[in-house]
Amino acid sequence: MKLIWSFYLCLLCATVAGQQIPEQLWKQTFYSIDSFKIEMSHYQGKPLILAMLDAGNPDKQALRLLDSINKAPAPNFSVIGIPLTDFNMPRSKASLLKMLRDSSAISFPLTGLGRAKNDSGMVIHMLIKWLSAGTDKMNHYKVSIDDAGQFFFIDAEGKLYAILGRQALNAPGLLKSVLSASSNHHK
Repeated sequence: MKLIWSFYLCLLCATVAGQQIPEQLWKQTFYSIDSFKIEMSHYQGKPLILAMLDAGNPDKQALRLLDSINKAPAPNFSVIGIPLTDFNMPRSKASLLKMLRDSSAISFPLTGLGRAKNDSGMVIHMLIKWLSAGTDKMNHYKVSIDDAGQFFFIDAEGKLYAILGRQALNAPGLLKSVLSASSNHHK
C-alpha cells in the first residue's frame, strides 16, 4: 500500500508542478566515470531516467533492470546513472568502474562520482541540482535524495513526472505503468 501511495503522490506532485528542465541544461556536457563525454543534447526530446546509485555498493538488480530499460526498443527510455558517495564510498574509482562495467556489463552511461547532499561542502552534480532546485520560478518542488536507488522519470518534453524508490523493483506492474505513462503524460 505504501508503494502505491508513493507512486500516486509522485505522479500527482509532478503533474501539478510540471518541472521543466531549463533549456541551458541541454547545452551541458560532463564526463562519465570512465572519462567519456556525456552531452545532454543527445537526450533532448527523449524520455530519460536519472538513477541514483550507491557508489560503494551498487544494487546489481537495479543495474540489470535499468540496463534492460535502456536497451528496450519501446518506450525508448535513455538512462543516466549517477554514482553517489553520500551513502557509501567506493574502495576506489577503478574498483567501482570494474564492477559496474565488467560484472554488470551495463550499457548506459554513468556520471563521475558525485554527491547528492550539500552537507560536506562538496560540489553537487548539476543533474541533482536541477532535481532539488525547489524554485518557484521553474515551478519546481524541492526533491530530496535520501537514499540510493531512487529513479527520476523525465518525459520527452523534459518534465519530471514520477519518482520511484528501490521498492519498485519488486513491483513490475507499477514500473511498467510508470514507463508507459511517459507517452500519455501530456496528451
